Amino acid sequence: MIPHLNNRRRNIQLDFTFTVRSEPIPGELRPEWRISLLLLMLLRAGRGGSMSLKKAHVLGSAVRTAEARERLLRMLEGNRYLEDVPVRIDPSLNRAIDYAIAEKVIFAEVRSNTCVLKLLPTGDAIARRIYDADDCMQIEKEFADRLRGSLTNEKVDELLNWETTL
Repeated sequence: MIPHLNNRRRNIQLDFTFTVRSEPIPGELRPEWRISLLLLMLLRAGRGGSMSLKKAHVLGSAVRTAEARERLLRMLEGNRYLEDVPVRIDPSLNRAIDYAIAEKVIFAEVRSNTCVLKLLPTGDAIARRIYDADDCMQIEKEFADRLRGSLTNEKVDELLNWETTL
């Protein structure tokens, strides 16, 4: 053994105990929150209970903070700045989509060059219960309602393909 480590061990006179403590996980990283958010957005911000995967990522990215929500609303009004990033692709949303498909609350279908997510009857019922509940996801519900009808697939493509001329 290394001599200086032996000296240190002899100088320590206390017993060590370790206590495992739970670490809180932020809500936006919890699969239950992501799945609930996905169902709510499909119901309220989707078209007929469906939306493209791109749109789901734009919404998932925007709903996380007040600043991101306001930025998306501003960009939809045509007020966009060079530093604006409309979407941050989040692997946890993809995982939530996988779980939601496995639980048979949504269906994913490939159409031409995009993936479309659609609420299944069970998912629709859950989304309506979430929307009707007064004690959960208030901010997310208000945001979805503000977006209703304004975030079209064309707008999503415009946001994601925005270019500048120099």
